[in-house]
Amino acid sequence: MPFRGAGQAINDLIAAHVKAAWLGPTALVPHYEVGTLKLLAHSGSKRAPTLPQIPTLEESGFKSLVLDAWYGAFVPKNTPKDIVALLNSEMNRVLKDARLLGTFAKGAVEAVGGTPEDIGTLARADSEKYARLVKELNIGIGAN
Repeated sequence: MPFRGAGQAINDLIAAHVKAAWLGPTALVPHYEVGTLKLLAHSGSKRAPTLPQIPTLEESGFKSLVLDAWYGAFVPKNTPKDIVALLNSEMNRVLKDARLLGTFAKGAVEAVGGTPEDIGTLARADSEKYARLVKELNIGIGAN
């Protein structure tokens, strides 16, 4: 059942209108911590450092199912290289800030940082992976 966002899905989970949902950890962690929701598995390649008791999907028997979620910053293609370098440097610096890392950790988000080439490689790999999955699983677009 599609939802307009995590808030609506979480409300329906808590009210038992739906039995399960696939959502990012940030919106779920507060509800997990107070016991209104149970987390079954983490889709990343390794357990979340702030939720070590939650197994990965692979550990739960879903072999080769890794769906790492990530956030990135992008700029227009023709942005001058010196501007890209400055933005990248500042973002990597900010991603080391203890207060930001604490906020991220509360939502089971890990700050990584890296180079523009790193995120380009990651974005291309994910695009290829999801294109392959759409084809292999015969996923189409349209109303049910």
